[in-house]
Formats: sequence, structure tokens, C-alpha cells
Amino acid sequence: MEVQVERVQDIASMPLSSETIPSSSGQRTNNRGTRRATGRISRSREVNEEYAKYLRRVVEKLLRSLSLVSVPSEDKNYYPPCPRPDLALGVVAHTDMSAISILVPNDVQGLQVFKEGHWYDVKYIPNALIIHIGEQAERSIDHGFGGFRGGFRFVP
Repeated sequence: MEVQVERVQDIASMPLSSETIPSSSGQRTNNRGTRRATGRISRSREVNEEYAKYLRRVVEKLLRSLSLVSVPSEDKNYYPPCPRPDLALGVVAHTDMSAISILVPNDVQGLQVFKEGHWYDVKYIPNALIIHIGEQAERSIDHGFGGFRGGFRFVP
């Protein structure tokens, strides 16, 4: 886990890129504040895969302690396997519709919790994990979704 944190900090501390990059309409300047990690992607992938295995064990232990899981199973993924994982970019397959979420915070504040009509900042605690009991383990909460043609819709 320490290796993963060091890798993320290493990439996050890289200078913002303003180099010219190819695009479908010719060359353009990369002025969106993206960070370039050339040469580090394959090592980061290995580290992320190992990190995901570690977090899976943490989740299984947490769920067992909450009596939500009796036997660990590798059959938890809702997405079909990627036919060409060697070409995939991003994190390992996952779903956000979970019973439990584990967040690894950093010193950049931003996470908030809504309680009794108010938003509260979640305090950053070094070397700690934030454990969120998700919708599959908790009763549904009021939330909104704005990703469709009719505009914002309130979902009770």
C-alpha cells in the first residue's frame, strides 16, 4: 500500500504539461493541465493491480466482520472480462454499486458527508482508510441524477 501511495504522489507531483500533442485535427497544445506519466504507465499498472488485490482482501475481511459475507468468492464482478486487457487503460474492473467502498484519502480535502441537512467535511487522517457502507448494505438514501435529456431528476 505504501508503494501505491508513493506512486500516486510521484505522478501527482509531476509538472503540468503544456507540450504539443497529436490530435485528429492536427497538432494542439495540451493546455488542460493534464499530467504526463510517460514511461511510468506499465509500472503503475503493476502497482495498481497489486493494490487492488490487497484492497479486495481488506473488503472481504470487513464484510465478514459485518456478517455480510460468509465465503469469499471471486465471482463478484458485474462486468464481463475485457477481451484485450493489455490494451485497457484505467483501473481494474469494478462497480460503484457496492456494499462497501474504501477510499484512500490524501491531503487534498474534498470529501463531504451530508447529515441532518448539512454538508460536513471529512477530516483527513494520515495513513487511514475511509470505509463507506454502500447502497447494497444500507437502505436507499435520497439522491439526484442529472445525466439524461429531461434535465435534473430527483430520485427518492
